[in-house]
Amino acid sequence: DETCQTKDSDAIFASAYGISLPYSTSTILDEGCVSCIQQDDGGNNNNNGNYYAQVSETCEELYEMSGKCEVGVAEIAYPNTQSCTYIHGVLPSFEQLEKNNYVHKSGSAAQVFAWIWFISTCGLAYYIYDLTNNKSAKTVELSQQDGRIA
Repeated sequence: DETCQTKDSDAIFASAYGISLPYSTSTILDEGCVSCIQQDDGGNNNNNGNYYAQVSETCEELYEMSGKCEVGVAEIAYPNTQSCTYIHGVLPSFEQLEKNNYVHKSGSAAQVFAWIWFISTCGLAYYIYDLTNNKSAKTVELSQQDGRIA
């Protein structure tokens, strides 16, 4: 469907292409973990590459770009708290939407303001219509004395 909430069968695809829909029963993504340890294998004097183990460049870049809320971490001299509002405010509201099957339940205050806006817009539209179509407002008699303009 257009909201992508109900799964359809792959019969339409199979009838059109003659094969079953790829990845309909299995995922295309690997669900395993990727190690962030980058080991130096060259010239390590038989230390099995563990002496010069470092964080891989991919994991380091992901960590640098990720949102952080490092409040209360004593080991960090300059904690990054730029994403605390997002992590503590926005993400829980997304989780609540997911629990409600992505149906937002608006409060009564929002509905009241929406109705006030709708009624005032309709009133303003009628007022503008009345101003433009009122025939008495179109006739302007500046100063008329005995059929002469003074």
